[in-house]
Amino acid sequence: QYSFPSAVQTVTVDIIANCRNMRWDGHAPSASAAATNNPTFRAAAFANQLNIYGSLTLISSMNWNFNAYTYFRATSTGQTITCATQEFDRDIYFEGIGGEWILQDDIRVNTNSGIVHNRGIFRTNNFNVISGSFTSNSGQIRELYMGSSVFDLSQIAQGFRIVGTNLTLNAGTSTINLNNWWINLQFSSPTASANRLYDVNFTDPTATTNAYFSTSGGTVFFHNVKFLGWGTITGNNVYNKLTFSPGKTYTLGSSQTQTVDTLDARGNNCFKIIIRSTTVGTQSTVSKATGS
Repeated sequence: QYSFPSAVQTVTVDIIANCRNMRWDGHAPSASAAATNNPTFRAAAFANQLNIYGSLTLISSMNWNFNAYTYFRATSTGQTITCATQEFDRDIYFEGIGGEWILQDDIRVNTNSGIVHNRGIFRTNNFNVISGSFTSNSGQIRELYMGSSVFDLSQIAQGFRIVGTNLTLNAGTSTINLNNWWINLQFSSPTASANRLYDVNFTDPTATTNAYFSTSGGTVFFHNVKFLGWGTITGNNVYNKLTFSPGKTYTLGSSQTQTVDTLDARGNNCFKIIIRSTTVGTQSTVSKATGS
Protein backbone atom coordinates (compact mmCIF):
# COMPACT_ATOMS: atom_id res chain seq x y z
CA GLN A 1 0.00 0.00 0.00
CA TYR A 2 2.86 2.38 0.77
CA SER A 3 5.48 0.84 -1.52
CA PHE A 4 6.57 1.37 -5.10
CA PRO A 5 7.48 -1.90 -6.88
CA SER A 6 10.56 -0.48 -8.59
CA ALA A 7 12.94 2.44 -8.37
CA VAL A 8 12.59 5.79 -10.14
CA GLN A 9 8.81 5.82 -10.04
CA THR A 10 6.98 9.15 -9.98
CA VAL A 11 3.69 10.52 -8.74
CA THR A 12 2.77 13.44 -10.99
CA VAL A 13 0.09 15.95 -10.02
CA ASP A 14 -1.57 17.25 -13.21
CA ILE A 15 -4.59 18.93 -11.58
CA ILE A 16 -5.20 21.20 -8.59
CA ALA A 17 -4.84 18.50 -5.95
CA ASN A 18 -6.60 18.28 -2.57
CA CYS A 19 -5.94 15.93 0.32
CA ARG A 20 -6.49 15.77 4.03
CA ASN A 21 -3.30 14.17 5.39
CA MET A 22 -0.33 13.26 3.19
CA ARG A 23 1.96 10.69 4.78
CA TRP A 24 4.85 9.00 3.04
CA ASP A 25 5.82 7.12 6.19
CA GLY A 26 2.64 5.06 6.23
CA HIS A 27 0.35 4.76 9.22
CA ALA A 28 2.25 2.16 11.21
CA PRO A 29 5.06 3.19 13.57
CA SER A 30 7.63 0.90 11.90
CA ALA A 31 9.91 2.10 9.13
CA SER A 32 8.74 -0.79 6.95
CA ALA A 33 5.45 1.04 6.47
CA ALA A 34 7.17 3.90 4.65
CA ALA A 35 7.22 4.25 0.87
CA THR A 36 10.09 2.30 -0.66
CA ASN A 37 12.34 2.62 -3.73
CA ASN A 38 12.86 6.39 -3.47
CA PRO A 39 9.74 7.63 -5.26
CA THR A 40 9.42 11.13 -6.72
CA PHE A 41 6.52 13.52 -6.14
CA ARG A 42 6.22 16.31 -8.71
CA ALA A 43 3.82 18.72 -10.38
CA ALA A 44 3.19 18.55 -14.12
CA ALA A 45 2.90 22.34 -14.28
CA PHE A 46 3.22 25.37 -12.07
CA ALA A 47 -0.59 25.73 -11.95
CA ASN A 48 -1.06 22.30 -10.35
CA GLN A 49 -1.04 23.49 -6.74
CA LEU A 50 -1.42 21.22 -3.73
CA ASN A 51 -4.00 21.93 -1.00
CA ILE A 52 -3.41 20.04 2.27
CA TYR A 53 -6.24 20.12 4.83
CA GLY A 54 -4.41 18.18 7.53
CA SER A 55 -0.82 17.14 8.25
CA LEU A 56 2.16 16.49 5.98
CA THR A 57 4.82 13.84 6.62
CA LEU A 58 7.66 13.38 4.17
CA ILE A 59 10.55 10.91 4.33
CA SER A 60 14.23 11.31 3.51
CA SER A 61 14.16 8.39 1.05
CA MET A 62 12.04 10.20 -1.54
CA ASN A 63 12.40 13.06 -4.00
CA TRP A 64 10.07 15.96 -3.30
CA ASN A 65 10.23 17.82 -6.63
CA PHE A 66 6.87 19.56 -6.39
CA ASN A 67 7.41 22.68 -8.47
CA ALA A 68 4.11 24.39 -7.61
CA TYR A 69 2.59 26.23 -4.66
CA THR A 70 1.62 24.28 -1.55
CA TYR A 71 -1.27 25.54 0.57
CA PHE A 72 -1.91 24.38 4.13
CA ARG A 73 -5.66 24.91 4.60
CA ALA A 74 -6.54 23.03 7.82
CA THR A 75 -9.27 24.59 9.93
CA SER A 76 -8.50 22.65 13.12
CA THR A 77 -5.58 22.64 15.54
CA GLY A 78 -2.84 20.05 16.01
CA GLN A 79 -1.66 19.58 12.42
CA THR A 80 2.02 18.67 11.98
CA ILE A 81 4.62 19.15 9.28
CA THR A 82 7.57 16.77 8.96
CA CYS A 83 9.99 17.59 6.14
CA ALA A 84 12.73 14.98 6.65
CA THR A 85 15.32 17.28 4.96
CA GLN A 86 13.14 17.73 1.84
CA GLU A 87 12.90 21.22 0.34
CA PHE A 88 9.85 22.98 -1.08
CA ASP A 89 10.63 24.31 -4.54
CA ARG A 90 7.92 26.98 -4.54
CA ASP A 91 6.13 29.23 -2.04
CA ILE A 92 4.15 27.62 0.75
CA TYR A 93 1.09 29.27 2.27
CA PHE A 94 -0.64 28.88 5.63
CA GLU A 95 -4.26 29.73 4.83
CA GLY A 96 -6.70 27.81 7.03
CA ILE A 97 -9.00 29.82 9.28
CA GLY A 98 -8.65 28.29 12.75
CA GLY A 99 -5.87 25.97 11.63
CA GLU A 100 -2.65 25.21 13.49
CA TRP A 101 0.61 23.82 12.09
CA ILE A 102 3.46 22.56 14.29
CA LEU A 103 6.88 21.81 12.85
CA GLN A 104 8.38 18.41 13.70
CA ASP A 105 11.78 19.20 12.18
CA ASP A 106 13.48 21.95 10.17
CA ILE A 107 11.52 23.36 7.25
CA ARG A 108 13.28 24.28 4.01
CA VAL A 109 12.02 26.37 1.10
CA ASN A 110 14.04 27.18 -2.02
CA THR A 111 15.96 30.44 -1.62
CA ASN A 112 14.03 31.94 -4.56
CA SER A 113 10.71 31.24 -2.83
CA GLY A 114 9.20 31.88 0.58
CA ILE A 115 6.77 31.13 3.40
CA VAL A 116 3.57 33.16 3.57
CA HIS A 117 1.62 33.08 6.82
CA ASN A 118 -1.85 34.47 6.10
CA ARG A 119 -4.14 32.73 8.61
CA GLY A 120 -4.08 30.30 11.53
CA ILE A 121 -1.41 29.41 14.06
CA PHE A 122 2.16 28.64 13.01
CA ARG A 123 4.43 27.13 15.65
CA THR A 124 8.06 26.60 14.69
CA ASN A 125 8.47 24.37 17.75
CA ASN A 126 12.11 25.49 18.11
CA PHE A 127 13.04 24.04 14.72
CA ASN A 128 14.82 26.08 12.08
CA VAL A 129 13.22 27.87 9.15
CA ILE A 130 15.39 27.98 6.02
CA SER A 131 13.75 29.96 3.23
CA GLY A 132 14.11 32.76 0.75
CA SER A 133 11.69 34.89 2.75
CA PHE A 134 9.06 34.89 5.49
CA THR A 135 5.97 37.11 5.15
CA SER A 136 2.92 37.69 7.35
CA ASN A 137 1.00 40.73 6.11
CA SER A 138 -2.56 39.58 5.41
CA GLY A 139 -4.31 41.46 8.24
CA GLN A 140 -6.24 38.23 8.93
CA ILE A 141 -6.38 36.58 12.37
CA ARG A 142 -3.17 34.62 12.85
CA GLU A 143 -0.63 33.64 15.50
CA LEU A 144 3.13 33.15 15.17
CA TYR A 145 5.25 31.42 17.82
CA MET A 146 8.96 31.53 16.96
CA GLY A 147 10.47 29.79 20.01
CA SER A 148 14.25 29.44 19.80
CA SER A 149 14.17 28.86 16.06
CA VAL A 150 16.73 30.27 13.64
CA PHE A 151 15.21 31.88 10.53
CA ASP A 152 17.79 31.75 7.73
CA LEU A 153 16.47 33.95 4.89
CA SER A 154 18.35 34.58 1.67
CA GLN A 155 16.13 35.81 -1.19
CA ILE A 156 17.37 38.95 -2.88
CA ALA A 157 15.20 42.04 -2.26
CA GLN A 158 13.07 40.03 0.20
CA GLY A 159 13.68 38.90 3.78
CA PHE A 160 11.45 39.02 6.87
CA ARG A 161 8.21 40.99 6.68
CA ILE A 162 5.45 41.33 9.29
CA VAL A 163 2.88 44.01 8.55
CA GLY A 164 -0.73 44.47 9.58
CA THR A 165 -3.07 43.90 12.46
CA ASN A 166 -4.71 40.76 13.93
CA LEU A 167 -1.40 39.04 14.66
CA THR A 168 -0.49 37.45 17.97
CA LEU A 169 3.30 37.25 18.03
CA ASN A 170 5.72 35.59 20.42
CA ALA A 171 9.28 35.93 19.16
CA GLY A 172 10.73 33.84 21.99
CA THR A 173 14.53 33.76 21.79
CA SER A 174 14.56 33.33 18.02
CA THR A 175 17.22 34.53 15.59
CA ILE A 176 16.59 36.04 12.17
CA ASN A 177 19.58 35.80 9.83
CA LEU A 178 19.31 37.92 6.68
CA ASN A 179 21.86 36.43 4.32
CA ASN A 180 22.05 38.61 1.22
CA TRP A 181 23.61 41.92 0.18
CA TRP A 182 20.14 43.23 -0.75
CA ILE A 183 17.64 42.13 1.87
CA ASN A 184 15.09 43.64 4.23
CA LEU A 185 13.53 43.37 7.63
CA GLN A 186 10.18 45.15 7.66
CA PHE A 187 8.22 45.06 10.90
CA SER A 188 5.07 47.03 11.58
CA SER A 189 4.16 46.36 15.18
CA PRO A 190 0.68 44.82 15.09
CA THR A 191 -0.19 45.49 18.75
CA ALA A 192 1.46 46.87 21.87
CA SER A 193 1.94 43.30 23.12
CA ALA A 194 3.52 42.13 19.83
CA ASN A 195 6.10 44.86 19.47
CA ARG A 196 9.27 42.85 19.83
CA LEU A 197 11.59 40.52 17.98
CA TYR A 198 14.71 38.93 19.43
CA ASP A 199 18.05 38.62 17.60
CA VAL A 200 18.51 39.93 14.05
CA ASN A 201 21.71 39.55 12.00
CA PHE A 202 22.51 41.07 8.62
CA THR A 203 25.24 38.61 7.72
CA ASP A 204 26.56 39.76 4.33
CA PRO A 205 29.65 42.01 4.69
CA THR A 206 29.26 43.14 1.05
CA ALA A 207 25.85 44.76 1.70
CA THR A 208 25.74 48.46 0.85
CA THR A 209 22.65 50.67 0.80
CA ASN A 210 20.24 47.82 0.15
CA ALA A 211 20.17 46.25 3.63
CA TYR A 212 17.04 47.78 5.15
CA PHE A 213 15.91 47.50 8.75
CA SER A 214 12.52 49.21 8.92
CA THR A 215 10.00 49.35 11.76
CA SER A 216 6.80 51.29 12.32
CA GLY A 217 3.67 51.28 14.47
CA GLY A 218 5.36 52.49 17.64
CA THR A 219 8.55 51.62 19.47
CA VAL A 220 9.86 48.11 18.67
CA PHE A 221 12.09 46.16 21.04
CA PHE A 222 15.00 43.88 20.08
CA HIS A 223 17.58 41.85 21.95
CA ASN A 224 20.70 41.97 19.76
CA VAL A 225 20.94 43.38 16.23
CA LYS A 226 24.15 43.08 14.21
CA PHE A 227 25.21 44.40 10.81
CA LEU A 228 28.25 42.97 9.02
CA GLY A 229 27.74 45.26 6.02
CA TRP A 230 26.22 48.68 5.44
CA GLY A 231 22.68 49.24 6.70
CA THR A 232 19.73 51.61 6.83
CA ILE A 233 17.64 51.73 10.01
CA THR A 234 14.29 53.51 10.25
CA GLY A 235 11.73 53.59 13.05
CA ASN A 236 12.02 54.09 16.79
CA ASN A 237 13.71 51.05 18.27
CA VAL A 238 15.15 49.78 21.55
CA TYR A 239 18.09 47.33 21.63
CA ASN A 240 19.95 45.41 24.26
CA LYS A 241 22.93 45.56 21.87
CA LEU A 242 23.38 47.14 18.46
CA THR A 243 26.54 46.24 16.52
CA PHE A 244 28.04 48.08 13.54
CA SER A 245 31.10 46.85 11.65
CA PRO A 246 34.37 48.67 10.79
CA GLY A 247 34.58 50.31 7.38
CA LYS A 248 30.82 50.45 6.91
CA THR A 249 28.23 53.26 6.69
CA TYR A 250 24.95 53.32 8.62
CA THR A 251 22.03 55.57 7.79
CA LEU A 252 19.51 56.22 10.58
CA GLY A 253 16.02 57.61 10.16
CA SER A 254 15.88 61.37 10.64
CA SER A 255 13.85 62.55 13.67
CA GLN A 256 13.84 58.97 14.97
CA THR A 257 15.57 57.44 18.00
CA GLN A 258 17.62 54.29 18.42
CA THR A 259 17.81 53.54 22.13
CA VAL A 260 20.63 51.15 23.05
CA ASP A 261 21.95 49.60 26.21
CA THR A 262 25.21 48.70 24.41
CA LEU A 263 26.37 50.22 21.12
CA ASP A 264 29.28 48.28 19.62
CA ALA A 265 30.60 50.56 16.87
CA ARG A 266 34.37 50.22 16.99
CA GLY A 267 36.16 51.34 13.86
CA ASN A 268 39.86 52.01 13.50
CA ASN A 269 42.26 54.29 11.61
CA CYS A 270 41.95 52.19 8.46
CA PHE A 271 38.28 51.28 8.65
CA LYS A 272 36.13 54.04 10.09
CA ILE A 273 32.42 53.72 10.81
CA ILE A 274 30.19 56.44 9.37
CA ILE A 275 26.80 57.09 11.02
CA ARG A 276 24.54 59.57 9.27
CA SER A 277 20.91 60.70 9.03
CA THR A 278 18.57 59.89 6.14
CA THR A 279 17.92 63.64 5.73
CA VAL A 280 20.71 66.20 5.53
CA GLY A 281 20.17 68.87 8.20
CA THR A 282 17.74 66.76 10.26
CA GLN A 283 19.39 64.71 12.95
CA SER A 284 18.83 61.16 14.07
CA THR A 285 19.22 60.27 17.74
CA VAL A 286 21.15 57.45 19.36
CA SER A 287 20.28 57.31 23.05
CA LYS A 288 21.73 55.29 25.91
CA ALA A 289 19.02 53.26 27.57
CA THR A 290 20.38 53.52 31.12
CA GLY A 291 23.47 54.85 32.85
CA SER A 292 26.17 56.91 31.17
